[in-house]
Amino acid sequence: MVNKLLQKGANARVKDKVTRRSALHHAVKKGHCLVVEKLLEHGAYPIQRDREGVTPICMALMDRNDALAAVLLHYITPPL
Repeated sequence: MVNKLLQKGANARVKDKVTRRSALHHAVKKGHCLVVEKLLEHGAYPIQRDREGVTPICMALMDRNDALAAVLLHYITPPL
């Protein structure tokens, strides 16, 4: 479903007006690694802060999800 929406032009960076959480925040919280990767491939921002200042990468680290944290880190770390 996410793939189809993104292919049709859905904005991977859109965020909720109240919580300021993005789809990436929600995918990280649910532990959906494939969805996280798709969103990142389509421009989702891994260090976008929600209303409380929490970023998706912080969420992954707080949930002790090292695999997701590594994926997110890959998208914020420039290649050497």
